[in-house]
Amino acid sequence: FEAGTEAVITQAVAFTSDTSNDAASRDGYIRLFTYLPSTMGDRFVNFIEAVIPPILVALSDETEYLRNSALHCGQI
Repeated sequence: FEAGTEAVITQAVAFTSDTSNDAASRDGYIRLFTYLPSTMGDRFVNFIEAVIPPILVALSDETEYLRNSALHCGQI
């Protein structure tokens, strides 16, 4: 479980951090970050440090729905 989860989160962090990727795709990964804490529980703590930077990048994006998703994610 952990190895597969780590691979997915690593890919999601890399993808969402790259602002040259389209906003809709980055939004999908940001929405994934919204649900990971509730589904993973305490196991998510190991990934918080990696997930915060792309959320902050998304908060400053020019696309409103991406900013809204990042804000929601940050509130969770």
